[in-house]
Amino acid sequence: MRKQIKPVRSKTSADSALLKEIRALIMAARNAVVRNIDTVQVLTNYEIGRRIVSS
Repeated sequence: MRKQIKPVRSKTSADSALLKEIRALIMAARNAVVRNIDTVQVLTNYEIGRRIVSS
């Protein structure tokens, strides 16, 4: 369920540059969240496996 970012027509190139920077920051944050969630899932699965093997 990903929202599409609609292009915004700005009046100046400075506005356009600012919007591109903001868009890039948001995308970088989203990618960081995905990587962190993957890491937590791997660590959780490892811990579950470790507990199964040790019991």
